[in-house]
Amino acid sequence: MTKHLLTDPQQMADRLGHLRVLIRSLKAEEATLRAALLDMRANEPVCGQAYQALVQERRSRRFDHKGLPEHILEDPRYWKSVSRRAVITRPLPREGPARAGPRAYAPQHEIMPEPEVQLIEPW
Repeated sequence: MTKHLLTDPQQMADRLGHLRVLIRSLKAEEATLRAALLDMRANEPVCGQAYQALVQERRSRRFDHKGLPEHILEDPRYWKSVSRRAVITRPLPREGPARAGPRAYAPQHEIMPEPEVQLIEPW
């Protein structure tokens, strides 16, 4: 894991935004590869040079609150409020051929306008 010892808030914002763009790209690639492996319907592990991919079926139980009576769903005794802090990153609007300000971690061509992304952590 690479550690960046950034102290400048502007560089932190740029780095965080850049990382989130990369993460979205990696997640999309992961989903494509995962779907391809599932479509292969392999009955045994698929081995590469460094990793093995094994398709397994896992089951879990989840509570379905939709089955509860309406009077229970509306009763405030069964609800709790939770406060969370969020760090939101958004690409800055473009100004001319290049953006104004320092671009230490996210060159203009690597920032893609995307919907708002939030990092949610317990307060």
